[in-house]
Amino acid sequence: MTTYLVKTLEDTAMVASKLAKELSVPALLLFYGNLGSGKTAFIKLLASALGAKAVVRSPSFTLINEYKIKNSKFFHIDLYRLKTGKINELGLEEYIYGNGVCAVEWADKLNKNIFANSSYCEVSIVLLENLEREIKITWNK
Repeated sequence: MTTYLVKTLEDTAMVASKLAKELSVPALLLFYGNLGSGKTAFIKLLASALGAKAVVRSPSFTLINEYKIKNSKFFHIDLYRLKTGKINELGLEEYIYGNGVCAVEWADKLNKNIFANSSYCEVSIVLLENLEREIKITWNK
């Protein structure tokens, strides 16, 4: 596990860029953190670091947004508005095991069996005082 203390958006961009360099396709990233902790901002910066040219938007209402990145695709999934039982009916395996980078916000709502046999990266973001954030990155291979 690697822990970063970030104070600015530029600090966060640096962490996202570093993570982007460590990824190989396919990649599954599971994001955890309270509302307003910075998960979406981090994912936007990560997609940009991976080469996304389009404006990355939160998929809170569409559930899944897809972007072209260098030689692959970036899938941004947001499970915030869904009840846990409904998530199992979505068929997310296509994205999780697909040939791209899959970033899942509110990953705590996923049934852990869906990714138990694959390698993945967990990104936990905690909002601290003075708008500082603690970002913990843990690889599970």
